[in-house]
Amino acid sequence: NYKEMYNFARQKAIRFRKDDDRILWEQVKELRRKVYFEELGRTGAYYEEDEIDQNAVQFLVYQDDNVVGCFRLNVVAREWWCSRLVVYRQYRNQNFTPVFWGSIWEFALQNSIKFLYIQCIPILQRYYEKLGFQRLGEAYIEDGLKLITMKHSFLREPPSYVSFKRSKL
Repeated sequence: NYKEMYNFARQKAIRFRKDDDRILWEQVKELRRKVYFEELGRTGAYYEEDEIDQNAVQFLVYQDDNVVGCFRLNVVAREWWCSRLVVYRQYRNQNFTPVFWGSIWEFALQNSIKFLYIQCIPILQRYYEKLGFQRLGEAYIEDGLKLITMKHSFLREPPSYVSFKRSKL
């Protein structure tokens, strides 16, 4: 069983693989549908689920018992990537950095991950820089979105919020 939970105050992140828990997986797909299809007007079933999901490590983030957001970590060409990071609109201006990035740090430390890559829209560049990411190269267009690639090093000291109570589920 791959499921594990990270707790931080009233927030938690549950880590799992797609085939571990059908209920958690359906919550991820519902969140992706709401954000990608309804809010952003995207089309294409791959926004809800794609071939990467089969082997990715999924994270579902909650506040109390409410789903807040999700993301996945996956390996591409021996490099770890964070992708499909989405948050419900009503939670976007709240501080979920400790639970999102704290759970990523914990996973990285547990699995000896040295670097993490992410694609983001340029308006989020400063946010990711504050988390320790560095921009790589110029912006580009992918699927109609202007994106930049950023890289994070886990070779430095983790932030103070990386001190979760971890438990197997």
